[in-house]
Formats: sequence, C-alpha cells, structure tokens
Amino acid sequence: KAVKTGMINVVAGQSGTGKMDAPPGITVAAKTGSAQTGKFSIPLRGPTGEILHEPDSTGAEDKGRPLRRVLEPGTKTRPSEAPWFYQGVGVDGEHLAHAWYIGYAPADHPQIAFCVFVEFGGSGGQVSGAIARDIIEACVKHGYFSNGTAPVASQ
Repeated sequence: KAVKTGMINVVAGQSGTGKMDAPPGITVAAKTGSAQTGKFSIPLRGPTGEILHEPDSTGAEDKGRPLRRVLEPGTKTRPSEAPWFYQGVGVDGEHLAHAWYIGYAPADHPQIAFCVFVEFGGSGGQVSGAIARDIIEACVKHGYFSNGTAPVASQ
C-alpha cells in the first residue's frame, strides 16, 4: 500500500518527480529514474553525409567497419554529427543519463503497465514522462480502459 501511494504521489503529488496531466478519471502510478551513462560514439561522416568506413580485411577502401568518434559528456558536436538531442543532468548539465518512467494505470484497478526508456534523455520525469502520458492518452482513445473492467480489444 505504501509503494502504491508513493507511486501515485510521484505523478499527482505536490513534489512528485513525474508530474503528469493524466486523462480525466485515470489515476496513474509511476516511478521515475535516471541511469547515469558515460561516453558514446557516433559514426564519422563524409562531406555529403555518407558514413565513412575502414578498409576491409582485403584492403578494399570503405568496405570495413564504420569509423567512429567517441563523445565524452560535455563534448560539443555539430548537428550533422549528432542530429539527435540529448540532455545532460547535474549542476553543469554535462553528466549524461538515460531517462526512465515506469508505471501502471488505473492505479486502483491496473489495466496497462508501461516502461519508457529514453537514451540520453536526462532526468526520468521530464522526457520519458511525456511519452508515458501520450501512451496513456492513446490507451484512453482506443478504449483500453473500460469502467474498471478488462481492456477492450480494438477492432
């Protein structure tokens, strides 16, 4: 009971880390998390955006493994190198973390469970919580919640 109450407060409580505007009538129970990570690598690209490769075992140019550049936390990149957006955490914003958001709904009579993991998404509640909210809204839209009974299969 204490865990369930705590998970509900994560979403709807005064100081919850995973605040969400849940659809009307749906109480969500969730837990946020951040998994610290370190450096990662990206493929090196040529002037026209093609991925560059090492020579293969026979010496044929651009036929082997892709050439990669290792990025440490705080490394600045050009959009052409790392076109996705990743968020740093911590005081300086340069510590990398994966964002987690797990839970279930409705909290009093669970009908769905979810786990959202966003690589390099920063803190759990902000980025992955928004995705979880979209999942719950889609479940409402497609009839997965039905008056406290089992989910209704969409035809």
